Amino acid sequence: MSTKADKVQQVEELSGGLKESRAVVFTDYTGLSVREVSELRKKLRELSAEFKVIKNTLISLAADKAQLPAADLGGPTAVLLSRKGDPIECIKAVVSFLKGKGKGTIKSGIFEGALKSAADVLELALIPSKAVLEGRLVGMLNAPISRFVNVMCGNQRSLVSVLSEVAKRRGGEN
Repeated sequence: MSTKADKVQQVEELSGGLKESRAVVFTDYTGLSVREVSELRKKLRELSAEFKVIKNTLISLAADKAQLPAADLGGPTAVLLSRKGDPIECIKAVVSFLKGKGKGTIKSGIFEGALKSAADVLELALIPSKAVLEGRLVGMLNAPISRFVNVMCGNQRSLVSVLSEVAKRRGGEN
């Protein structure tokens, strides 16, 4: 059984985590086994995030202390804290894990200091990863240069085609 000092310490730690985190997701983990929760924690650790099961009253106290909007939480709650890693990747990992297992649900979240509904959190999970967005940007920046080179080579290609056809008609070899 937790003592009052333990609970105060948990609130302090969670409050600090809420302040530092770039993304926070509150989930209902009902139906997940201990092994599945451990598996999710391992995946999130690789992304530099944490997944903790915490009492709702302690979450509310920590949110108040961190001066963040408090979510209306009911039932068992686990919290994703994405402090260092890519917040979108962490959200994607939790959402895809819960969907893959067919258990648990997203309750709400905090992203960029604003309280987000479950639907908003699920929408954030649809955003492409940073690597994909960087690749698209490079492709868009490279496209005009590629088109310019194609246009400049077009006249040379046309000249080679014309000379090739003339050589064929005159019976010469290519």
